[in-house]
Amino acid sequence: MSGPRGWYFMNEKELTVQDIKNVLDEDRYDIEIWHEACVLEVGVAEKLSLDIEQLECDLRDEYSNQYLQEHDIHCVFYLSFRPDEYDRCEPVMKEILQGLGGRICADTDDFTPVLQ
Repeated sequence: MSGPRGWYFMNEKELTVQDIKNVLDEDRYDIEIWHEACVLEVGVAEKLSLDIEQLECDLRDEYSNQYLQEHDIHCVFYLSFRPDEYDRCEPVMKEILQGLGGRICADTDDFTPVLQ
C-alpha cells in the first residue's frame, strides 16, 4: 500500500517522544531519540526509518484545530516515512497505538484514513 508521506499521531494525553520510545520494542527497532528537538527516529529496516516529531497542538488552520478540539486532542506528533514503505511502517504505528491509545491520521485535508 502507498499513501500520504506524512501522518499525525494524536492523543488525548500529554505525551513526549520518550513515552513513544517506551512502548516500542527496542529489540525489533533501532531507536534514536533527541530530547531537546522532541524527535524520535525508529529504524524499521536497513535504510528505512520512521521519524516522529512532536508538534505544537495548533495546526494553524481553523478546520484542523476544530478537529483537535472535537476529539479532545492534547498532543500531536508528525510521523514521516516514504509513502511506498507504508506496509513496513504500519506495525510501528500499530505498536504505538496499542501502547498509548489515541489515533493516527493521514496528513490529508480531512485526516483520513484514521488508524485507531
